[in-house]
Amino acid sequence: MRATLLLGVLLVPLSLIADESLKAVKAPNYIYEESPVFLVEQGAVDVEAVGKIAAYADSVFLLGKGALYHIVPAVKKDGTFRAAKVSKYVFTSVLGDIVHVDGKYVWISAHSKEGLNKQLIALCKMNVEAGGKSQVGMRVTALERLGKPAGKIDLPASEPKAVADAEGVLYVLDAKTAMVVPVTPQAAEVSLIPAPSAEVADIAYDKPRGWFWAVVPKRKILCSFDRNGVVIVVKRLKYQPVGVAVSGGSVWIVDATNKKLRKYRYKEEVAYELEASLEATVRFEVGGAPGCIALPWQLPHQKILDGGRIKVSQKVKVEKDNWGQRYVRFGGSGWIEVHAKIHRMTYNIVPKRCGGFSAIPESVRRDYTKDGRMLKINSAEVQEAAEAAKALLKRWKAAKGSDVKETPYWLARAAYEWLVRKIHYKRVPGWVDAPTILRRGYGTCSPISFAYVAVCRALGVPARFMAGTRWRNKDPSYDREFHRWCEVYIPPYGWVPVDPSAVGKDPTPLRAALHWGHLPETDLVMTLGGGGSDVFGWVYNAAGRPAQALWSNIKKEENAR
Repeated sequence: MRATLLLGVLLVPLSLIADESLKAVKAPNYIYEESPVFLVEQGAVDVEAVGKIAAYADSVFLLGKGALYHIVPAVKKDGTFRAAKVSKYVFTSVLGDIVHVDGKYVWISAHSKEGLNKQLIALCKMNVEAGGKSQVGMRVTALERLGKPAGKIDLPASEPKAVADAEGVLYVLDAKTAMVVPVTPQAAEVSLIPAPSAEVADIAYDKPRGWFWAVVPKRKILCSFDRNGVVIVVKRLKYQPVGVAVSGGSVWIVDATNKKLRKYRYKEEVAYELEASLEATVRFEVGGAPGCIALPWQLPHQKILDGGRIKVSQKVKVEKDNWGQRYVRFGGSGWIEVHAKIHRMTYNIVPKRCGGFSAIPESVRRDYTKDGRMLKINSAEVQEAAEAAKALLKRWKAAKGSDVKETPYWLARAAYEWLVRKIHYKRVPGWVDAPTILRRGYGTCSPISFAYVAVCRALGVPARFMAGTRWRNKDPSYDREFHRWCEVYIPPYGWVPVDPSAVGKDPTPLRAALHWGHLPETDLVMTLGGGGSDVFGWVYNAAGRPAQALWSNIKKEENAR
């Protein structure tokens, strides 16, 4: 194995260092690009009240306390707007807080014998100026208040929270059961859909994409979910969203924090977004017996500053293991130090844009579907888990309106959604292999990662390990526990992070999705590989103990890009 002799940079001016090999390098098979946002704001307007909304053609209908607001934004050709015409309709009767439009009437929930929001009633007729067969070019010129309701719709839910029309099928969000329930008679063969969480305030259907949007005020989250309840996209917002609607390809959100109606354009083509950041000096050290330390990588979300230089405590050899992981070897105690800026990273993975198995590079397929001592992919337990994931995928494919296919994305996602409801994190001593934790049902981050990688590989999906050190919320702070998680290869996105051990016991769909395609700004990535390293074996970050990381000089930016 080729090695390079270097002079450590401790107390040595950078200009005197001739060999540049002790610098962080880019990891392969990632998308490196400028990070635009995948949810672009196109305008906002102040509103008198906040609440749930519905949209049709050029109009948004906002239901506040005792009043309905008909809002017509003055949208420009580029989709942006700065002003809107607002008409207010006050109702003396006690109303609920659900609003729905169908192009003919505005429906508002009201009290019924069963209770609040149990029924929708048509209170206003919509005067619509035709613009063709679609909503494009159509205008809602006015609302005609009706003397008597033109119709009533009973909502079959214990606690109706919101409604959405999905291609002719009306659904109601039941807050008590956290399910999205079909309402209309023609929905007899349509299944119930799990909501992202019980905290969802409003939902809307996005016909071009075939999924629902949901807003979660408490968590300040906008997310999308499909007809199987799988949460696809998660976007953290800076405010509390209480209403959501879709019209003409635009996503409208009611901002309760600032009392505004906001319009967004969702960009499928953006692979990921970089958000809040943490800048820190991290010193990783080993003591006592001879040992090795893995060298941190340059990654799309992780930048080693100071020209990418990594400081070391003494003369070292920089080598690579069989996975290409660079490391330095010390005869006894030693340390490395980096000055890094780490961003929170959110992937924007759109299932229909994902490639099939033929789009995976042959080297990736060959190297990252192999078996290993801690994986045992041919064991009965791993094979049974793979079959369970396939059965879940088959059920997803059979759902009415589903566009699920047997791609690396959907197989990896099925394995994940099954696994996080089978295994949960629990601090117990020692690492066990994948079959053992599948039988036991709990363990720490490494065994859970072994299990997920094993199941993915059994399904033919390339998977590997990512690991590092974690900031422990103090300045300075020591980390002696470290953390390991996984990556799966999803074409054309490349390696995508997945952390099944972070989900917790009995997760909601939203909770599970928060750890699929997401990296926190608190983890410095040091180790990448397929496991069973010829240097580190099945451990990570360092070979030789004790080891610890000191985090200091912390600088946080909540809204960094």
